[in-house]
Amino acid sequence: MEEFKSSLRTLQRRVVGVDIKFGKTASERYSTAKILLLCAGTRCLIIQLLNSLLFSETLVKFLSDETICFLGTGMSRIVGELNQRNGQFTKGSSCYTYVECKTGVGVGYLAAKILKKAYIEKKRLAELAGEVGMDIKQPIGECPDWNVTVFSDEEIKYAMHNSYTSYVIGNKLFGMI
Repeated sequence: MEEFKSSLRTLQRRVVGVDIKFGKTASERYSTAKILLLCAGTRCLIIQLLNSLLFSETLVKFLSDETICFLGTGMSRIVGELNQRNGQFTKGSSCYTYVECKTGVGVGYLAAKILKKAYIEKKRLAELAGEVGMDIKQPIGECPDWNVTVFSDEEIKYAMHNSYTSYVIGNKLFGMI
């Protein structure tokens, strides 16, 4: 996490692509967050949530940092999921601090506002990339099982696609301002 945070300091814009992969096991009735994915520059971070609502203090502070713009698709669900999480820190007695991700923005919303094209807000990532002059394709392959603990290189590429593409598009959009 520290290496990821330090790489963000070297970037011109404090933009992080974010995604959460949801899945359910046979014993779960509803889909739950399984993996948190973060991308900035050439760095990507995969955090397996393992059905825990607890985050480290470092991660809580990072996700609550109002100087960082977190971009992705389906941000209302992602921010809602993040804001349900908390970190447990012990300083004498236990205390909990909740994630307060206040700077999560949908990449489509950002594109619509910056490009002044309201109709593009609901477009898919590949189409949004085209709007900013980039050629990014949807990943090819079968959606992995997000409940496993080990992924192949191809599954990792598939997993990172949305968060990385959100970062790249957002970074390009902010460069247009």
